[in-house]
Amino acid sequence: MRECPIIWLESIIGGGKTTLLEYLRTMLNIRAFDEPFEQNPYFDDSYEKPEHFAALAQLWFALKRGEIHELATAEALFGTQFDAVVIDRGLPGDEVFEAVHHKRGNIQEREHELYKLFYNNIFNRPKASALLIYLDVYPEEAMQRIKNRGREAEKAIDLDYLVEVRNEHYDLMVRIENGKHAWSGKTKIVRIPWNSRNQNPEIVVAAILKEYPHIRRRDATQS
Repeated sequence: MRECPIIWLESIIGGGKTTLLEYLRTMLNIRAFDEPFEQNPYFDDSYEKPEHFAALAQLWFALKRGEIHELATAEALFGTQFDAVVIDRGLPGDEVFEAVHHKRGNIQEREHELYKLFYNNIFNRPKASALLIYLDVYPEEAMQRIKNRGREAEKAIDLDYLVEVRNEHYDLMVRIENGKHAWSGKTKIVRIPWNSRNQNPEIVVAAILKEYPHIRRRDATQS
């Protein structure tokens, strides 16, 4: 049976996932899933008034990322066209942001339990082999990138929030590696420094091909 893994790109906000995904889409024979934040009707409000809209925004993201996860898993298990599936922030990474909002008091316990109910339901379903690529960016640098791209909603982001998100990412990876996550045993984690001085997309390509050498480059498949 062929191996078609799910490759999951994760980082804090401003980490460079979207730019990297475009590069991978061009270079490798993959099916890529973009992050659907622009479709979320609660996205802007969740930054401006998180105490009122964070729960709705995260529940919407959970539903949409759950849908993407289902499509990615179906492609990985049964598809024949692509050699891998790459997701710009998967459902496990989404849990990071929900956890930060819950700890900050923006998501109350009742809504938090509803989120976890859906989350756990999705992760009890069939899983494909996965590679988590974590783009590790200093919060200070990510903060500057956020300012430079100038998205109106993101003006409310502060450095402490990015630090908390990064810490939750680290906790998530520890849980996966220590057998305390639904993807434990099916997921390998690769951490890649991704600050400006070492931002080289070919390093990521090399990491992917080292783990899955069967993945073809686009120039080889388009001939």
